[in-house]
Amino acid sequence: MAEQVKLDIPRVEVRYSDGRTTIVTAENPDLVFYDLERAKRRWPQGQDAPMLWINYLAFSKLHRTGEIDRAMTFEDWLSSTQLVRNVDNDDEPSDELASVGPTQEAAALV
Repeated sequence: MAEQVKLDIPRVEVRYSDGRTTIVTAENPDLVFYDLERAKRRWPQGQDAPMLWINYLAFSKLHRTGEIDRAMTFEDWLSSTQLVRNVDNDDEPSDELASVGPTQEAAALV
């Protein structure tokens, strides 16, 4: 039997260099877009690079919903941030970031 893959839907606080703060909840498209981008760029899996994963999920949600300029690249957006972190449902910092991630290698073999 294949290993079960656990995917959490993270809530992410983004603090920009200019002091603005927003909180977004990643959705299914953002998780899939990370997997697609990861394959194109040969990035590690989310559990192996949790800060890359959480940052890209936040960027994807903001980009997809038009909350940031659609012409902005991930690298440009990343340079505009001061803090990006996982938060719980009460918008308090969460330490569970390292235990979550997108598709594992075992899932790709199913």
